[in-house]
Amino acid sequence: MKSLYSKCMYKFNLEERNLLENLFNRKYHQDVSSNNLFDIKEEKIQKYFELKSIQLIKVRQLIMKYFVNNEVKVDKKILSEDIKNLQDTYQYFPVWSKIIEIGIYLNTENKGKIRQSIKKLLLLSPFELRTSLQIFNDDLLKKFIKSFTNKINGIESVKEKEMLISYIYNIADENTVVKENFKDYAIWPLNELRNSFGSYNYGIKFIGTWYYLLSKRISENEIFKLLDRKLDSKNVHEIPKEHFWIFYRYNPVDDNIRKIINEKIEKISLSDDLTDLILMDILIENDSIFQFLKNSKIVKIPKLKINYKRKILEQLIYKAESLQYPILELFKLGDRREELLWAMIKEISIKL
Repeated sequence: MKSLYSKCMYKFNLEERNLLENLFNRKYHQDVSSNNLFDIKEEKIQKYFELKSIQLIKVRQLIMKYFVNNEVKVDKKILSEDIKNLQDTYQYFPVWSKIIEIGIYLNTENKGKIRQSIKKLLLLSPFELRTSLQIFNDDLLKKFIKSFTNKINGIESVKEKEMLISYIYNIADENTVVKENFKDYAIWPLNELRNSFGSYNYGIKFIGTWYYLLSKRISENEIFKLLDRKLDSKNVHEIPKEHFWIFYRYNPVDDNIRKIINEKIEKISLSDDLTDLILMDILIENDSIFQFLKNSKIVKIPKLKINYKRKILEQLIYKAESLQYPILELFKLGDRREELLWAMIKEISIKL
């Protein structure tokens, strides 16, 4: 049991590891008010794990096929079936789903599909991605990386290639296998990164990508000033919903831009889609956004931020579509139930 726990720990940052270690060592959890708890539908969670294990086998098979065994001669019917299988794996393994999709289309030399797949991957937020590369053992990861770096030489656009490699490198977090093998591809000159916001094809439309890459190199205040210079009341409409997470700490100085963003967030708050719920849980960390929603005539939310977060996380647990994020966030709010801890350990130990 302790062995399983220790194997899981390397996937979290230091703060999260300490939190989970403290939880693991506690037998009881009397510090949570029963008024704040909700029923955990164990049968739904069990079903989730069963489905995730099945989808992991599919992901592995496709990784072996397109990156390890390099089966490049695939007819259109088989290719179409593989793409269809990827749609089922996306819910559980969004990063791998998109990476494999890129690999499949590189075999077809379909430039439009390659570009489209890269853009889909870059739209995923770092909150969804951090542990997504860590579901396979190091040996398989090394084989994948060697094959993948060879394949991406077939990408014509240097910009797309650099964005793709840099993003994968940075979302790998503490995974030393990925870091070591991608480091020669991933370091951009800082001036080039700063100027990327102004790119016509890859600027504001990928604002979250640039924000994330810059956050590894410069201070948040510098990024905020850069955003204030680049954003205006017209191009702010180009920001994809998937990249709205940047506003969880950033408040535009321009009142008109803030108004546009708040109105868009107001609409997102009405959705019960998985990614929208996660996005809202992230965005309400920004006090000004939370206050705006509290005063909204369109949406009704709890007056206390912690209660609104619990409501969102409860919805995510009930949906049982992706458990790692809501369980960890509930831990941070003080929910110490053993069912949640065991679910987390099971979630992060699903690996081939």
